Amino acid sequence: MPLSATVFSVLAGLSLLSVLIGRPWTTIVARRQAPRDAWGHPLFKETNTVLTLLWALIFAATGFCAWATDEGLLFVAMALGNTGLGMASPWIAKRYAAWRAPSYGAE
Repeated sequence: MPLSATVFSVLAGLSLLSVLIGRPWTTIVARRQAPRDAWGHPLFKETNTVLTLLWALIFAATGFCAWATDEGLLFVAMALGNTGLGMASPWIAKRYAAWRAPSYGAE
């Protein structure tokens, strides 16, 4: 198994583990931008859980591509896509939170 496939598989597993123990790793990143009073809100926790699960899926898909294509063009595209999604994650989180806010009685 290529090293990159192993690395992305481990990242996927650690992402899932962070959700299972109730500490999604995206929370660490989100706290840099969110006000402190938002950190305990259920929507903040839900948004980070969903984002971390999304990253787990992305890491797993990238690991699979690395394994299946033996470091081919599809893997390179997935790895570049990961970078783009990393830059877009704050925007995705804001859009998701805005979409879910009415469920929490917030507008």
